[in-house]
Amino acid sequence: MIKKQFKSGLFGLALSVTVASAIIPSSAAFASANNTVDTKVFSTTATVTTSYTNDEIDSILLQHGMPFEQITSLDPELKRTLVEHASDKNFKFAGASSSIYHRDDTTGALVANSTINEGGMQTMAISRADLVFNAITFTTSVANEYQVYGNFEWLTTGVGPSGAPNSIYKDMFAITVPTGWTIESGKYGANMYKNLFNIVTGFGGWIDAGTTGFENSGQPASDGYSLYGAAWRMNSATDTSNVFYKGTTWLTMKGTASSQKRTILSYMQAKNSGTGGFGVTLGWGPLSISYTATSGSTDTANADYSW
Repeated sequence: MIKKQFKSGLFGLALSVTVASAIIPSSAAFASANNTVDTKVFSTTATVTTSYTNDEIDSILLQHGMPFEQITSLDPELKRTLVEHASDKNFKFAGASSSIYHRDDTTGALVANSTINEGGMQTMAISRADLVFNAITFTTSVANEYQVYGNFEWLTTGVGPSGAPNSIYKDMFAITVPTGWTIESGKYGANMYKNLFNIVTGFGGWIDAGTTGFENSGQPASDGYSLYGAAWRMNSATDTSNVFYKGTTWLTMKGTASSQKRTILSYMQAKNSGTGGFGVTLGWGPLSISYTATSGSTDTANADYSW
């Protein structure tokens, strides 16, 4: 067993937790560990730190209400993004859901094949997974305000997971919201990880690419702003085959007590025309986004999520 004294950082933690490894053994063992947490969390003047260990990340999420089962179901890179980009020191877990898709071998379309609800329970067995969505929401210290995260991860690659064949270049990922919400200006963000696969040496490991995989420095695309959501576009930095990608985007929105707590995540694959061109026009509505190709074609996957 290893006695670990967690250092203070963005969240002002002062934890002393006994762990056997980086993997938390059980919720009971974790909850019974000797820990004391500064409930002030982090100061509004603190700067973002990237020095947290995976254990510290798990501890922060647990202290802010995320269920143990949910914590263990998320990958370390996504959990790190959630903690390091929290918009409010008093964030509180509100809900989460995951969806899994496979590509139809005949049509090439993405087809949903199961949904994982809060707690990580998978509703049906799957034979193959090509794309995974995660939707996660947190409350803030402002009444009826939520930070909404959308996450995608491609589990297949080769000539490029989107079959463009330019990997995920020009693909888009959107978060849509219902009526009754105001999306707050300046509270958008994005982060991407990539993992190069070599047929001889295998995976090279996940690399934090920050916002370099998105247009507009991680802000929504210039044509991706709407009263009903936001859409991010992948740039030429993602025009690489044999690379696995996973990305997270987020926005903050404020409603009323009666506002419908629901969002739809949408992924659009850009498929070039025979001459290599691609263009698309976006259309928006409550809880919806449409993609009309002006050159080439598109394929989409959507996940409906309520909390």
